[in-house]
Amino acid sequence: FEEINACDTMLESMEKILLGFQSDLGGISDEIKHLQKESMAMNIKVKNRRAVEDTLKKFLQNMVVSDNLIVGICQERVSE
Repeated sequence: FEEINACDTMLESMEKILLGFQSDLGGISDEIKHLQKESMAMNIKVKNRRAVEDTLKKFLQNMVVSDNLIVGICQERVSE
């Protein structure tokens, strides 16, 4: 009878440990889901920034005065 009680006590202890472990795994799972959502949001932000960067780069390339044009304006003779 004592052996059965000792076995029951041990099983209860193991059950508590396993329930704690299960709870910890649930918390870790929630953290992983949160990190995945944050990662997806960051990826979207990076893609948006790259798109803006490309658009801005193209705009600036068209708006920037080339070195040859600057030299031509500053050093060439003015004529009608």
